[in-house]
Amino acid sequence: MSNTRRFVALDSWRGIAALGVVMHHISGDHGLVSMEWHGALGLCVDFFFVLSGFVIAGAYGERLAQGFPVRTFLWLRLGRIYPMHVVVLVIYIAVELVIAILGWTHGGRHAFTGTREISAILPTLLLVQAFTMPGQDSWNIQSWSISVELWLYVVWALAWRLIGRGAIALAVFVSTALMAIAAFRPEWIGPQMWAVRGFCGFGLGMGTWWLHSTLGARAPSPKLATVLELAFVVAAAAAIAPFAPLIVADPVFAGLVLVFAFQRGAVSRLLLRGPFVLIGTISYSLYMIHGFVLGRCFDVFAAVEHFAGVTLVGKTWFGSAMLVTGTTVTNLLTVAMMAASVAVGWVFWRFVEDPARRWSRDHADTVTGHYPEAAHT
Repeated sequence: MSNTRRFVALDSWRGIAALGVVMHHISGDHGLVSMEWHGALGLCVDFFFVLSGFVIAGAYGERLAQGFPVRTFLWLRLGRIYPMHVVVLVIYIAVELVIAILGWTHGGRHAFTGTREISAILPTLLLVQAFTMPGQDSWNIQSWSISVELWLYVVWALAWRLIGRGAIALAVFVSTALMAIAAFRPEWIGPQMWAVRGFCGFGLGMGTWWLHSTLGARAPSPKLATVLELAFVVAAAAAIAPFAPLIVADPVFAGLVLVFAFQRGAVSRLLLRGPFVLIGTISYSLYMIHGFVLGRCFDVFAAVEHFAGVTLVGKTWFGSAMLVTGTTVTNLLTVAMMAASVAVGWVFWRFVEDPARRWSRDHADTVTGHYPEAAHT
C-alpha cells in the first residue's frame, strides 16, 4: 500500500471533528449549545490524536525505519503546523497591544492579564505550554494540542528510526497502559492529562495503521463497509454523548478510522463530496483560528447589546462569554458563528497554511539536505 495514499474520507472526518470543537467553544443557556453532549465535544480533540497517529504512521513510519532523515520529517511537520500557530499567536498579541495602547478593558480585564499573561508567550511560542503550563488556558487556547502533537512527532519519529516497526508495538503498549491508568488511577497522571490524551490517541492510531496495512486487500465489501461505517458512527456518537473515558472513546475512534480508511461504504461516498472535502482541507486552519473568530463574534454581539438595548451575551461560571438568548436565536447565532469560523478558516488556509506547507516542502533540501517525496500529510 502506497505511503502517499490520501484518505479523503478521513480528512472529511477531521473537518467534522473541527466543527465539533468550534461548537464546543460556543456556550449558551438554550438550544444546541446547552445540551449535555455539547460539553463532551471536547473529545473531538482525542479523535484528532488517533487520526494523526494513523496518518503519520502510514506516511512516514516505514520511511523513517528505512533511513528517512528525522530532521527532514520534523522540518516538514513544523512547516505544516507552526506557521498557523505563530500567525494566530501574533494576532492575539497585536490585539492585546491595541487594548493596552487605547487603555481599554476587554471582558473585564486589562491588556496582558488573565489568559493573556506576558509570561505565557514564550512557552506558547515554543509549543511547550502543554507540559510547562498543563491545564492552563492561555493565548491561543486550542494550541495546547499542537504542543502535545509536536512532541509526539519527536518521540515516535526517533522510535521508528531506532526500533523500526517495533515502534508500533511500543506505541500500542504505552497507549493501553496510559488509558488504563487514566481510567483507574487518574491521580498518577496529575496535571499532565493533556499529554496523556495525546500519547493514548496517537499510539492507538499507529496501531490502527498497522492493522489497516495488515488487512491490505481484504477490504470489506461495499455493503459490509456501509454497515460497519454506520455502526462506528453510532458508536462514536454514543461515546461522545456521555463524555466516555479514554479507554472507551479512543478504541471507538480507532475503529472509526480503520473502517473509513477503506472508503468503501455509502457514508464514505458521502464524505467524498465537495463540502465535506472542503471542510477537511481547511480543518487545521479552522481549528487554529476559530477561537479568535468566536471571540470577535461575541464582541459584535456585545456592541449590538449596547446600541440596541437587547440582551445577547452573559458570562459562564468561569467567566467566558456565552449566549443568553432564546432557543431559536441561540441556534441561529451558533450556526452564524460556525459559518464565520469556516469562512475565516478558509482565508487562513489559502494565504497562510497551504503556502507555508508548500514552501517548507520546496525548501526541505536546502534546510535539511534531503528532498522528500510527496506525502499527503
